[in-house]
Amino acid sequence: MPNGGMLPCCFICKWAKRDEENLRVVNPIGCQKHGFAVWLPGRHFCAKLTDNSGDIHSFVETRRIVDSDVYAWIELQYRTAEYPDLPQHYHEFLPLASLETYTTWSEAEKKAAYGRLYEAKQKEFTQKYGQVDE
Repeated sequence: MPNGGMLPCCFICKWAKRDEENLRVVNPIGCQKHGFAVWLPGRHFCAKLTDNSGDIHSFVETRRIVDSDVYAWIELQYRTAEYPDLPQHYHEFLPLASLETYTTWSEAEKKAAYGRLYEAKQKEFTQKYGQVDE
């Protein structure tokens, strides 16, 4: 969560098919619900995000998550004049692509789309608030 814990994402979804011997949130996983590979599963999710307890699905229910889209978490690190030695974190989820489009993308296309979204948000954030950490 934005308080420093795991963000709601594909990696912790009950539909995630991951290699149990390599549980890194940056390794691609398979989505058993939609039948595609999720690049960087710790930063993506869809409206079907859920766990076996249903706790994660409440995140989806309380926000305007469109059933037909894949979303990406954008996290920016920045510092304030008040606390220059303490990194601050900004989190926002944004629509990345429709499920239909995401399904057709190669890993390189998924990386490029995420990169464009990240750069756009970084530029917007910098113009509004100032420098972000790289």
